[in-house]
Amino acid sequence: MSDTITTICDNCEREVKSVYMGVDLPDNGLYFSPNSMGYYAGFFDNFPPDEEDKDGYSICHECAVNFMTALPGLAKRLLPFGGGHPISGHYPDPPCCPWAWTWDEEAPCPECGAVTTCLANHDMMWERQKCRCLRLSN
Repeated sequence: MSDTITTICDNCEREVKSVYMGVDLPDNGLYFSPNSMGYYAGFFDNFPPDEEDKDGYSICHECAVNFMTALPGLAKRLLPFGGGHPISGHYPDPPCCPWAWTWDEEAPCPECGAVTTCLANHDMMWERQKCRCLRLSN
């Protein structure tokens, strides 16, 4: 018997790894709440919120990547610093998508010693980010 807990992507309907045991959220996916997405005269009308519609809509990592790729302007707003989810490995393991992030523990900040954050880019390479202490000092 496997210790992997799975859930179903509401978009592609594939069985995918769940982020936590007992929680129906795909690992490194997205979750949308129907009661926070619509508005009166919007694309769909959910005002006032339907009390019986408490279930959200979740999509797997691959569908989330497709969503962010299709709507890059929205991706910039949702992920303003570029990172969307951590990778399971560590630097220098390659990123799984352009919205992954990780830490490079071998390259601490020269000023404060903090671990360096690396963000994936659209060339599927890691970019080391300037430490927060250095950004605040400028």
